[in-house]
Amino acid sequence: MFRLKTLGGVLIEGPGGPLTGAASQRRRLAVLTLLAAHGNGISRDRLIGLLWPENDEERARHALAQLLYSLRRELGEVAVTGSATVLRLDASIVASDVQEFLQALEKHDDQRAVDLYGGPFLDGFYLTGCPEFERWVEEERARLAQLARAAIERMATHAEQTGDRARAILQWRRLVSLDPYDARCTLALLRALVAAGDRTGALRQAKVYEELLRDQLNTTPDPEITAYATALAAVREDAPSAEVAARVETDPASVAVGTEDADVPPGIDGEANTSASADVGSAAVARSDRRRARPRRTVVAGGVVVGAVLLAWLGIALPGRSAEDGPPAWVLLTDVENETGDVMVDRTVPFALAAGLRQSRTLYVVPPDRIRVTLARMRRVPAADSALDETLAREIARRDGIRFVIIPSAQRSGEGYSLSARIIEPATGTALRVVSVQATGGDDIIGGLDRLSRRIRRATGESALRVATRSTPLPQVTTASIAALEKYASGSRAFVRGLWREAEMLMLEAIAIDSTFAAAHADLGVHAYWTNRATEGEARFARALAHLDGLPDRERTLIRSRIESWRSNRLASIDLLNTLLIEQPNDLEALQMLGYDYLRLGRDREGTDVFRRVVRLDSMDHTAWINLATVEKGVGEFESAIEHYRRAFRLLPSLQTENSNINHEFGSTWVLAGMPDSAAAVFSLMLPGSRPGRARGLRSLAFLAMYRGHYAEASGLLAEAVRLTNIERASTGEIRNRVLLATSLEQRGLTAAARAQRDSAYLLATRGDTDPILVYWLGKALSRDGDVHRPTSLLDALDARRHPDNVSARAASEALRGEILVARGEGTAALPHFEVALRDDSSKITLESLAHAVHKAGDLGRAARLYEELAREPAFGHESQEPYRTALYRLAVIAEERGDAALALRALQQFMENWRDAEPALPILLDARDRLNRLSAVMR
Repeated sequence: MFRLKTLGGVLIEGPGGPLTGAASQRRRLAVLTLLAAHGNGISRDRLIGLLWPENDEERARHALAQLLYSLRRELGEVAVTGSATVLRLDASIVASDVQEFLQALEKHDDQRAVDLYGGPFLDGFYLTGCPEFERWVEEERARLAQLARAAIERMATHAEQTGDRARAILQWRRLVSLDPYDARCTLALLRALVAAGDRTGALRQAKVYEELLRDQLNTTPDPEITAYATALAAVREDAPSAEVAARVETDPASVAVGTEDADVPPGIDGEANTSASADVGSAAVARSDRRRARPRRTVVAGGVVVGAVLLAWLGIALPGRSAEDGPPAWVLLTDVENETGDVMVDRTVPFALAAGLRQSRTLYVVPPDRIRVTLARMRRVPAADSALDETLAREIARRDGIRFVIIPSAQRSGEGYSLSARIIEPATGTALRVVSVQATGGDDIIGGLDRLSRRIRRATGESALRVATRSTPLPQVTTASIAALEKYASGSRAFVRGLWREAEMLMLEAIAIDSTFAAAHADLGVHAYWTNRATEGEARFARALAHLDGLPDRERTLIRSRIESWRSNRLASIDLLNTLLIEQPNDLEALQMLGYDYLRLGRDREGTDVFRRVVRLDSMDHTAWINLATVEKGVGEFESAIEHYRRAFRLLPSLQTENSNINHEFGSTWVLAGMPDSAAAVFSLMLPGSRPGRARGLRSLAFLAMYRGHYAEASGLLAEAVRLTNIERASTGEIRNRVLLATSLEQRGLTAAARAQRDSAYLLATRGDTDPILVYWLGKALSRDGDVHRPTSLLDALDARRHPDNVSARAASEALRGEILVARGEGTAALPHFEVALRDDSSKITLESLAHAVHKAGDLGRAARLYEELAREPAFGHESQEPYRTALYRLAVIAEERGDAALALRALQQFMENWRDAEPALPILLDARDRLNRLSAVMR
C-alpha cells in the first residue's frame, strides 16, 4: 500500500517510508497528483496538454507511456489503470490525502477533513515550462483551501450552538490563522472570546488585527471590529460574561466604565500566594492523588514552612545538592500531562517553562535537539508527534546523567487552570517536589507558567533572593499571547525536525498574532539569510530590533548578537557576548555563539578555549565536539581534532553521512594531517545518499583531486556535481560548482570550456538573491578573463540590495570593485578597496586579490611578500585552496621580474615538490618546469 501526500507539500510513501525512486521524481509526482485529484479518471490528452505542452503529439505520448511504465514498475502493474483514452489511480494501491479529504467532506465528516488538510495543495511544488499545469494547481489550491475553511467554520458554528466555547474559540482561531486579515472571522473570534469570559483576550486579538492591517497592508481596520473593541474596552472588568456580550452587541454606548481591580498582595517572592511546594516521600504516589494534592497548613507545619522559607532565602537546596555552587544542574522537561482539552496547551507549557527556567544560573534545560540525538543513539526514534512521557524521559536522563526530570501538568479549575510540575529523581522515580500555581484564565496561562518556573527554580535549590532579582516575567521574555507562543513553539519544533517551510509559516503566524514578538522576527530573519534572502532577512531583523526594549538583558543581547553574526559583523557579536558572559560565565548558549564567531573569524586559538569550556559543561553536545574539532584543526592539532570528530560521531553516528559540511570538515582534517587517502574514504561516504549529499561529496572529492593536481579527475567530478545541483534547482550549489569546474578546466588549458561554465554561472546569479561572497568569487573569475561589463552588473545588483551593516556583503562588494578596477588597468586605484575588504574578510582568496592588484600596480617587493604569506599556511577544501597551491609559482614569476633568481629558484623547487604527483601536462607545471630549467642553468 502506498500513500500520496499532496496537502502541505508532496511526497509518496511506501511501507518503508518516503520513496526516492522513479515515483518521487517531479513529473511522475505530477501525474500521480492529477490522477488522485481526478478520482473518476483523467484523459491522456488532458495529461499531455498539462505536462508536455511544448512537445509534438508523438513525443508527448511516448513520454507519458515511459512515465507510466516507470510508475507501474515501482508501484505495481495495476496501480494506474484505464483505457486507451482515460487513466485512473487505484486507491486501494495508492491512497491519497486529497481524495480522502474530498470523501470526508462528502460524508459530512468535517473533523476528518480538517485533520487531513495539512496545508496548501502541492505547497512548494512546481514544474517549469508547464503553465497550464501551474494554473490548474493554483485553482485547485484555492478550491481546496476554501473547502477546508468552510469545514472549520461549520465546526466553529456547531461548537457555539452546543455551548462548547473552548472548541469554538479553537476553530475560530484556526480560521484567523489561515487568513489573519479576514475581518468576519476575526469578529467571530472576538465574540467567542467574550462569550467565554475572556474579555482581555478579545481586546488583545482586536489589537493584533488592527496592528496587522496597519503594519502589513497599510490600511484601515474594519470599522465593525474597531467599534466592537471600543465598546468592549468600556465594559466593567467585573461584569458577568453574559452581560458583557449582551451589552456590547445591543447598545455599546450604554456600557458603564468600571474601575481597575486592586493589585493582589505579593507573596514572599513577589508572586501571589496561589501555590505551594510539597515534599513527596515516595515514587508510589498515585497519579490521581498527585493531582488532588493541595497545600496543607496546620499549626505544627507552621514552623516547618517558616524554616523552609528561610532556608530557601539562604540558598539551601534539595537533599544532596549544594545550592548555587558548582556547574548548573541539567533538567529534562517532559511533554505536558494535559487534561484541559485545549490542544494549545500541549506546545506552550513545556516551551514556556523552558524559557522561564533558562533564566536560572543553577539549571540547564536539555534542548530538543539533544533529546533527538539521545533517542537516535538509543535506536528509539519516535514519530514526530510521539509523547516524551515520564518513562522515556527517565531513561534519557539516566543515560545522559541528567539530574532532574520535570513533568508539567495542566487541568481545568473552574474558569481558570491549575498548573503544576513534579520534580523527579530519574534513577528511582522518586518525586522530590510537587509545585503548583493557579492561572485565572487563558489570558493568564503564560503568567501562571512564569510563576511555576520560579517555583521550580526555588524547589531545585535556587534561593528566593536570586529568583526574585534574576527573573523577568515570561510575557516579556517571549510574548503575552498564548496563541502566538503556541505557533512559535510549534515552529521551533519544526526547525529541529528540519521542516524549514513549515517552521517559517508557523513563525509568520506567530507574528501575525503578536507583531511585537522579537524572537520570532529574529528567527525569521535568520531563516531568510540562511536561504539567501538577505533583503528579506534585514527587514525581519529591523522588526526584531524595534521590539527589543521590553526584553530582559540576556535575551536582548543574544538576539542582537545573532543579528550581528548573521550580518558577518562578528566582532560586534563577540563584544556583546563577552559582556554577557562577565555576568553569566556559564551561559551555554552565549558560549556556543561566542565560540562559533571565533571559528568563523579564523581565530581558532580563542575558539578552542571557548569550546573546551563548553564540552566541560556539556560533554553530550555533539555540536560542541564538532566545533571544537574544527578549531583544533585550524591550529594544527590534527590528532586531537580527529578524536573529537569521532567523539561527536559516537554521540550521533548519522552525522558523518547525513551532514555534508561535517563530512567535508572531517575529511579535510585527514588531508591537512597528510593522509589524503583517508580523506577520500570519508568523502566517499556521501556518494550513496541523496542527490544534494552526493553532489557535496563529489565536490569534496574534486577539491581533493585539485589539491593533488589531478584536474581532469576534478573536472569529471564537478561536472556530475553540476548536473545534480541543476536537477535539484540548488542554484547556490550549482553556481559554486560551475565556478570551480571553470577553475579546473582553466588549469588544463581548456579556456573556452571554462568560459562557458562561467557564462552559465553568471546567468544563474542574475536570477536570484545570490550570496554576496559567491558573487565576488564569480565576478573575480569573470574579471580575470578580461570581462568588465558582467562583473560590474553583478556589483551593481550587490550594492543595491546589501545592508550597510552586513560585513560579509561589504567585503564582497569592495573586493569585487577592486577586481573590476584591476581588469580596467587601474591596479593602484584598486588597492584601497582590497584593503577594506581584507579588514572584513581575511581569507586567502581576498588576500590573493590584493597580491594580484599589487603586482599589477608594479610594487613587486610587496607582491612577493604577499605571495609568500599566501604560501605559508596550508588551505584545503575551499576556494582559498587554489591561491595557496599556486602561490609559490606566482612568487617565482615575480622574483624573476625583480631579478632575484635565487628566490625564484627556491620557490620553483618547492612548488615542483608540492606538485610532484600532479598531471605532468598541466600548463602551469610545463611553464614552471621551463623556468626551473632556465634558472638552474643560469645559477650553475
